[in-house]
Amino acid sequence: MSVFQLLIRIKILLEIKKILTAILVHASFNQRVMKNLKTLEREHLLHSKSYELGKDKFWSLAKNKTIKELGYEPPTAEIHRFKYDHEKGCGDIFVSLILTRQVGLWEGEGRAMKGFRPDRKFAIRDANWYLENERGTQAPKILRGKLDNYLRHFRQTKEPFNVLFAVRDEQSLIQIVTLFEEYKLPNFYWAVVFDEFVSNTLDARITSRNNTSTLSNMLSNRVER
Repeated sequence: MSVFQLLIRIKILLEIKKILTAILVHASFNQRVMKNLKTLEREHLLHSKSYELGKDKFWSLAKNKTIKELGYEPPTAEIHRFKYDHEKGCGDIFVSLILTRQVGLWEGEGRAMKGFRPDRKFAIRDANWYLENERGTQAPKILRGKLDNYLRHFRQTKEPFNVLFAVRDEQSLIQIVTLFEEYKLPNFYWAVVFDEFVSNTLDARITSRNNTSTLSNMLSNRVER
């Protein structure tokens, strides 16, 4: 594979997600690709940032004339250290979804200026999903604010969508599902334990206000809305 062919393949991936982790690179190509990535970095086509020993690098396309000719605009800001775990978690979810071969769309954060900023947006077949990577300890007030934003977004746009909250443990899952019940939300708002989802994406247990299902079941149209 020539450097240009590799660059095209990377560009295609980055149209889906702007930031690549080393894990994503490994899953998408093969072990030899890291050597090619470093070659592209030396040629100022790629940029990587290391956060510390034991942590994966983040890779992105660099500001370069060749990159511009490919029609891609690199991110203007780097990932801050305090957001490393959050962004890596989003990358891990991206990889797990891509490996199911069911994802047709992956977009970055929403626009904060509009008051609506999901962590990611993706599509499975013809259904739009918004992702909230909630692996920290969010206060109920913050979570309620996010739910309010989704409800406002639906009232303003009438866009049909699902929301998936990826949480760190069972206790956090119970917390968010309790809020689903408080808001009387329909079965378009779901929660899943992060580790379960990335290790067994299609068959991980996802929970709504009054239903438990899996992506496999939803793709087979066996979930009650």
